[in-house]
Amino acid sequence: MKKNQVKKAQPKELFLPSDVAVLKNATRLIRTIDNRFRIGLLNFLNANGEQNVTKIYEVLGMSQEVCSIHLRALRLAGLVKRRRQQKFVFYSIDMENINKVYQIIGNLSEHIIATEAAQMD
Repeated sequence: MKKNQVKKAQPKELFLPSDVAVLKNATRLIRTIDNRFRIGLLNFLNANGEQNVTKIYEVLGMSQEVCSIHLRALRLAGLVKRRRQQKFVFYSIDMENINKVYQIIGNLSEHIIATEAAQMD
């Protein structure tokens, strides 16, 4: 670099590489939740605690097939837990993972706000 040249400031990366994996996971979870049936299932389980799958689909007025598809998606995303007792299957909210989703969204919001504030200075 020549003596009179001014070094251009490098733009700060919005996300660190470790953040990208967290964001991809958060995106996957949010996409999983973004469905009226799944929101209904989560609200029902949140209000009523662990429930037998038969009661879930009967109370919510879903077919067994539709209910099972959405419960499976929620389970694979880590948002609900499944427990078998003999021939019965019970589902409940996985609060640990739900809390992680809230934390990720909160951290992302704080990061965006801090980045915008730094750009205004």
